[in-house]
Amino acid sequence: MLSAKFHTFGCRLNHTETSSMAKSLADAGFSLVEQTNSLADVHVINSCSVTNQAVKKCKQLIRSIKRNDSNAKIVLAGCFAQSHLADAMSVPGVDILLGNVEKFSLADYLKDYAKNSEATKVVDVKKIPAGSFMVNSPPTRLTKTRVNLKIQDGCDFFCSFCIIPFARGRSRSRDIDNLLAEANLLVSKGFRELVLTGVNIGLYQNKGVDFMGLLAFLAKIKGLDRIRISSIEPTTIDESLLEEMADSDSKIVNHLHLPLQSGNDIILRDMRRKYTCHEFLDFTQKAVSMVPNICIGTDVIVGFPSETKDDFAKTYRFLDESPINYFHVFPFSIREGTVAAKIKFKENQAEHKRWAKSLRTLSSQKWRLYYIKYIGEKMKILLEDEVAVNLWRGYSSNYIRVLVAGENLANKICQVEVTNFDDQFNALKGKLV
Repeated sequence: MLSAKFHTFGCRLNHTETSSMAKSLADAGFSLVEQTNSLADVHVINSCSVTNQAVKKCKQLIRSIKRNDSNAKIVLAGCFAQSHLADAMSVPGVDILLGNVEKFSLADYLKDYAKNSEATKVVDVKKIPAGSFMVNSPPTRLTKTRVNLKIQDGCDFFCSFCIIPFARGRSRSRDIDNLLAEANLLVSKGFRELVLTGVNIGLYQNKGVDFMGLLAFLAKIKGLDRIRISSIEPTTIDESLLEEMADSDSKIVNHLHLPLQSGNDIILRDMRRKYTCHEFLDFTQKAVSMVPNICIGTDVIVGFPSETKDDFAKTYRFLDESPINYFHVFPFSIREGTVAAKIKFKENQAEHKRWAKSLRTLSSQKWRLYYIKYIGEKMKILLEDEVAVNLWRGYSSNYIRVLVAGENLANKICQVEVTNFDDQFNALKGKLV
């Protein structure tokens, strides 16, 4: 029996796909290695190409694997191979190179490679086809209380900074029957929360079912307690989603992650985003007014080439004054093949780092303020894992991390009264009611 170890870079979608790839190898008779420092016969790297740093880390990992075990076979798969094939082919030590479609046939490639003792590097990276798709190896092992459910892939928006349309192709939706079959399977395995994932999930459309229609189908699954929406473009949803979230009987949780990228209209235009700051703010304010206790997160890119100090100051002020509760801050990364790669920088990188640091500090401050306002409140927490002896960690519907003492609380939804903020775990702490 050959052993295989997976390494995943990048987004939630990549991690979801790694679970499917791992399941396909387990079904094919491979033993899966999960320990961090353990050796394996095959190392599978599900790569990311959104930033230069992601590609750099991928190359560093390959060198590290070869240093520790020169006989290990390495599979480099995913976005790096798909969007920058020539660069990926030049990486020493890679035995099999697969694109974002071919990686789901990983078991077949490894079987063929193992049969041929004289095998040289295998390269199979084709253009991503249009149309709906299916997932044939859903993860079935219960490792957490919530699980990612892939519903969509690719993007049609072509923002000026983004390589994703080249790495994952145009927007396409998962076959609705295939999707619902996996959702029912996951719930039957014990998962209580589904997290809908993809690249641009608000564009979901298959067999006459749009995103809101999909939510309605998922809500009918018996045994499912929560439906969480991962990052979603604000221009792809409307008030009907907020109305559904506001319903006290809805399974859709009161949490949205809406990518902003910049709080300045000039930079948004240069980024080729599809909204203005006013439109974004208007939607978030409606969300806060319509959905009780909603949590709103966002993404921000710092150091876009045309961004000046004054532009950044507007973004900082926008985020400070907006109802957004936290933000992920990403330094701009040049990706060859995008429009933004041709724009000259107006500020230096050292300045960009200061901007990023100030935004991360602001995010931490807003996040903590959002947390502590729930001290003294009662919340339903879906408990996940034991972080210390009889100390369990879980999440509220609006994505607040909460700790509670007790025994055997994994995968239980418990009523918790919040007592204080725990600095060690950067979470709220409470007691069972």
